[in-house]
Amino acid sequence: QEKIFEWAQLGYGIYILSTTSEIFYAVENACLLPMTKVLTGKILSYEVGYAKPDKSIYQKLLAQYALQANQCV
Repeated sequence: QEKIFEWAQLGYGIYILSTTSEIFYAVENACLLPMTKVLTGKILSYEVGYAKPDKSIYQKLLAQYALQANQCV
């Protein structure tokens, strides 16, 4: 998480792309709480109806946040 905070301070967008259920995300979110303060955005599979490795979930992230795939890691 230290590196994520560092990247956020440098101005990089921080996104979560998670294949998860609504119940599990509540637990996952509790563990990620400090990091949620620096998130630029998130895509959760249970909200969009796609899961990894379906490329639709990646395309949703790119479209929703106007990102270029070749500029993301």
